[in-house]
Amino acid sequence: MNYEYITALMLSEGSEAPLQSYINTMEQEYGFAYPLPLMIPLAGFTDPFPPDRVDREKLRDLPSITFDRSLAADAGIVLALADPELRSSAASCLRGINGKKRPVSKAESLFNWNGLLLHPAGYPGTRPRAATLPAVPRKTWQTYRYVLLKILWEEKQPWWKHLEWDVQWYIRKARKTK
Repeated sequence: MNYEYITALMLSEGSEAPLQSYINTMEQEYGFAYPLPLMIPLAGFTDPFPPDRVDREKLRDLPSITFDRSLAADAGIVLALADPELRSSAASCLRGINGKKRPVSKAESLFNWNGLLLHPAGYPGTRPRAATLPAVPRKTWQTYRYVLLKILWEEKQPWWKHLEWDVQWYIRKARKTK
């Protein structure tokens, strides 16, 4: 089994219904395959690390999550973030602590796209163009989770064929107070 630890933004449980409904429609109408949890990957790592590496002040200052369009990317069809800087801002929430350096990201993460993957590139079946897809649900998520996931997939197969994931830990990003 191959594996990778990744930090990601995940919608808070119970708040993902409009997005899940959209994804279900894409699966039924276009044959999309959605093999992952609803997440926006930030960075890949070879080893796990504890949640005390997350700078909670920086996390609190992150903007809301909003998707504004579907687009074709190297990874496949992706729901693009309305704020293109959100992903890099969120990735920078990791810090060194107690004399230990900040965790080092993998140079080449398999899970590397700026938004939420709808349909992986290379997946067999239809490859619709993003321009032909229905409008993205207009919703803003002010609270969400910053997570560390362990993702496992079979060797010598496309990563989406046999995929498992486990949330190692999460920190809830609360609404910013004035």
